Amino acid sequence: MALVGTSAVTAVRKFYERLMLARALPFLLHNMFGQRKNIPQNKGEEVNFRKYSSLGAQTTPLVEGVTPAGQSVTVTDIPAKPLQYGGWIRFSDLLAFTTEDPISVEFTELLAEQAGLTIDQLTRNILHAGTNVQYAGAAVSRVTVAAGMVLNDAELKEALVTARKNNIRPVTTIILPSEKYATSPIKPSYIGLIAPEIVQDVEALTGFVAVEKYASYQPVHESEIGSAFNVRWLCTSEAKVFAGAGAAGIDVFSTLLIGRVGLGITGTPYGITGIDTHVLEQIYKAPGSAGADDPLNQRGSYAWKAMHVAKILQTYGILRIEHAET
Repeated sequence: MALVGTSAVTAVRKFYERLMLARALPFLLHNMFGQRKNIPQNKGEEVNFRKYSSLGAQTTPLVEGVTPAGQSVTVTDIPAKPLQYGGWIRFSDLLAFTTEDPISVEFTELLAEQAGLTIDQLTRNILHAGTNVQYAGAAVSRVTVAAGMVLNDAELKEALVTARKNNIRPVTTIILPSEKYATSPIKPSYIGLIAPEIVQDVEALTGFVAVEKYASYQPVHESEIGSAFNVRWLCTSEAKVFAGAGAAGIDVFSTLLIGRVGLGITGTPYGITGIDTHVLEQIYKAPGSAGADDPLNQRGSYAWKAMHVAKILQTYGILRIEHAET
């Protein structure tokens, strides 16, 4: 394990005035719309998300005085076993008492960023591995997605037909019109997660309304760019891109459309779980805490550890559109 010492920090033992530069953090969106069901500590290592199948229509008239047969309820348990992930930084005692940098803050922020990215990407990769997929244009697979097969009006119309045929409900409620100048009401909407490269394609969709034009400024998240085709669009640099996977080696962008498969928490299309009190831990070891392994009290560490897993619960509640960029 590499040791971060005084050589890693410039201007050690010098008095200087500095500004803390804001770290460029991505919007971590992939865990926002799932249901969390943590496992109580000491209650095992696996949780079951339970799914009930819809009952069919009863179109046979009742017979007077006769009780009809009841219906059976189909229950599906989806097991989820969280796994451990983590990262750490080791530092020297000399660094701790010679540098003017607040290393406890700096290292904690670095590790918090790493933990957030890790957990977001773990969920993202599960969501993008679902079987409910639409390939743009004439493509029939990822490798046949070619230049020009972009996210456009036709793709969104097709996606919304698929969602409505599968009785997928919007996630957000209506934003009513107001008396504010040049504002627009927003329909109940699905959630769309896009990469920064796809923003221009979304803004070119028919009827696009920028978020600042909403009748009531109620963004789902600060990453929201606007609304079009009953979808409210959120942008993240952590959106999935299959680099070089398309025709002629083009990048294939994967856009997620997220809806609900019913009312209440059971309609949430995916689940997230960890173990209570161990979902995300920050761990600090002071120099000398290692005992005989650190006889001169020279080494300390900052670390994080998390228990996490994500599972798709309702296949049709998440539609993946694979396409090119303009």
